[in-house]
Amino acid sequence: MRFIPLQTLIAFLLIVSTSRADRLTAEITLTDRSPREVTLDAPGVLPTVVTLDGWTDRAAVPLVLLDPSAEPKFDVPGATISVTRTPEDPSRRAIGPDLSSAVMGEEAYLPTFGWRPGAEAMLRFRVVLAGALLAMAFLGATLLRGRRAVLVVLGITAASVGAIALWWRAQPRVLEMSGSIVVKRLDGTEQRDRWRFFTTRHASATIEIALTGDAVPVFVDAAHAQGVGARMRVDPTKRTRTLTATLKHGECTAVVERNAHADPRDGAEMGQIAQRLYVSTRAVVHERKRGEVLLDEVNTP
Repeated sequence: MRFIPLQTLIAFLLIVSTSRADRLTAEITLTDRSPREVTLDAPGVLPTVVTLDGWTDRAAVPLVLLDPSAEPKFDVPGATISVTRTPEDPSRRAIGPDLSSAVMGEEAYLPTFGWRPGAEAMLRFRVVLAGALLAMAFLGATLLRGRRAVLVVLGITAASVGAIALWWRAQPRVLEMSGSIVVKRLDGTEQRDRWRFFTTRHASATIEIALTGDAVPVFVDAAHAQGVGARMRVDPTKRTRTLTATLKHGECTAVVERNAHADPRDGAEMGQIAQRLYVSTRAVVHERKRGEVLLDEVNTP
């Protein structure tokens, strides 16, 4: 196996936001090289599956907290786990929710209240057009006589039902909406938090969300995370972090990425979440746009 220096792994896997109050990291040292995966699971921590392919000795893995005060201890056969807590750098204190914990309450899901995901305008137009053509086909079948009319009607019905079934299977199982909160800092820099919300129109759907940069999952509470079966998958070699969850119809999950890039797909109404989680004595709303709220940092005594 190819050896990856511990320093390299730490440099990658500690990409969790520097704006966090505290950052927990689990350092894994293998005592038995047979495991292909290690699962880190303890009260107060989102279960994390670590892929062991590609390294032979150690890895450092960021933990997603469901309880900021958690002091997790892990008992993993074939490995020893030590947990370290890194406090926030006061000089980089962010405005908005503390990303040290994935639990942010119902306020974090305000944009999803009343969310009824529907089809795009072009798709709705195509459905109406298909319905009109189908009605014309049935009307034309009534001009035929005898058995031929019955056969034509049955043929049109079978074809339309098959087409609808194929169309429904081709629809995305997971739907997404997003929006951003942008804070203009006093030092001229910009803090952009991009929120992404996911749901499904199907009875059930499994979702996999690749987390980039400073992205972290967001839950109402620990029960919410457990209810959707949320867990992290970390691959130190490929430098990837992935959130997996299983959503039932009407359920949502979310991620937020601090210091994200602007995305033209943003369209969610972010006014309420800005008021509840960002506006304070340190920041005021400057402007509201479609899918985006701009805030200004203000001087505080």
